[in-house]
Amino acid sequence: MQVQIGAFVSKDNAEYFTKEARERLKTDVVMKLTPEGIYRILIGEYKDIESAREMLSMVRSSGYADSFIRDEFGAVER
Repeated sequence: MQVQIGAFVSKDNAEYFTKEARERLKTDVVMKLTPEGIYRILIGEYKDIESAREMLSMVRSSGYADSFIRDEFGAVER
């Protein structure tokens, strides 16, 4: 599971958002291109839902209100 904090069609927008998120959150933020051409901005690789929820709470309190927990199939918890 990961926490998704953004998604973009534009690579430039995704790169800018990723850089800003790394600076704001002080954590590893990655950009992943999907087969559909969407750049997902993700944090972590959590094995349990509680760890993912802790990160979700932190990123939401930092201004990423639309963030959610996802796995490779889609949203797990919003």
